[in-house]
Order: sequence, then structure tokens, then C-alpha cells
Amino acid sequence: MHKSITIIVAILVAGGLVAYYLHLEHNRYEIKTTSKGIAYEVDKKTGNSWMLRGKMKVAQEIPIPPEQLLDEEKAIELAKRAKTLNDYTNNEFMVKKWM
Repeated sequence: MHKSITIIVAILVAGGLVAYYLHLEHNRYEIKTTSKGIAYEVDKKTGNSWMLRGKMKVAQEIPIPPEQLLDEEKAIELAKRAKTLNDYTNNEFMVKKWM
């Protein structure tokens, strides 16, 4: 008797978790409008947004605050630590080019 109740509860819990996951995926995107009437589609999972223009979706880039921008020396040092620069060539030119 107790074994069958445990199995039934486990099945109900698993079903509830699947239903909740499907609910989250189904309601992932939200359409928001501004006071000027511009519509945006927002991905609630990632935070990405697109401006809607007719049938087109224009991706919106999130600007990087000035305090989070790196200077050249710090960018080169971080790239070296991350091993994205090859040891056998001078890739500081590439980092400066990326900036």
C-alpha cells in the first residue's frame, strides 16, 4: 500500500515539474511597449530584446557602461591570462585591433 502511494506521489511530482518547465518555456517571451508606442519583444530567460518593426525584429544591443570598459594594458593582460594569445607571436596588435 505504501509503495503504491509513493509511486503515485513521485509520478505527480514529476508531472508537475514537467508542466512547470513547459509553462516557463511557453511564457519565455514578452511583448512590451513604450510610451511612444514602440514595441519590444523581451526574452525573459536571457534578457535579450528586439524592437519590432512590422514583420522585422531588430536586435537591441545593451551598451557597456564606461566603468566596465577595459584599457589596452588590462585587456592584453587578461587575454594573456586566458591563453587567447599565442606565445610564439606578438598578438598585442590583435588586441589593440579588437578594441
